[in-house]
Amino acid sequence: MDELHALRDGLARCRAAPLRDARKIGKGLAHQALELEKSGALKAPDAMTLAIEALGLGADVHTYPQRYRMARARLLAARRAALGLPEPEVALEKAVTLDVEAGMLLISDESLDVWSLLEASAPQVALAGAGAAGIALGGDGRVKIRLRLHASGPAEPLASEFRRLRQATPEMPLVCTSGAVVIQSGGAKRLRMPVPPGAYSLAAFGLGLGRAPQCLVILSPQFAGPPPAPAIMPELPL
Repeated sequence: MDELHALRDGLARCRAAPLRDARKIGKGLAHQALELEKSGALKAPDAMTLAIEALGLGADVHTYPQRYRMARARLLAARRAALGLPEPEVALEKAVTLDVEAGMLLISDESLDVWSLLEASAPQVALAGAGAAGIALGGDGRVKIRLRLHASGPAEPLASEFRRLRQATPEMPLVCTSGAVVIQSGGAKRLRMPVPPGAYSLAAFGLGLGRAPQCLVILSPQFAGPPPAPAIMPELPL
């Protein structure tokens, strides 16, 4: 397919280009991949892999990245199905409704003082450097938070949850040293869940709309490779 050849060549150019040029090339490639995903033209796993990379580039540089992140999430699930891979195995899940007072969720090892990190000039970079994560929700209010630990498989929702998926972040690293991960957002209540010490890949997903928004946070063990750039999931409906 000519479009896939162009996408492959474009990604090669993007990887070799200076940062400023790479951002411009990546934005165009992401739009191209989005159109291919919307048209249903991506059937082979290799083609999906190319589009997933391109959509990730677009999500990193676009002012309104959610449509790229959503298409990427759909393709991750489709590629998993095309390869015949099993669903992620859920080891543990805990849900709590939190009063969001900081406009974001702070996810970290229990021993880490994440509030002090927010005083940095670039909080997301500071959080990522400490092995923590910040998920911006675009406002305050009561939100049901579900923290899920996978025993195996990627940090992706189950197939049955994709019909309710409204938002998604790319993966980011999280480090647990104390044996527990906490999610907090300025209120007195927080979500705490025991997690085996180690390195994890984390991704967050907005589920549902209206009066009962949910944020699903997934931890998958053994984050592999260099940490990606810090990411934000904006504007979860509150």
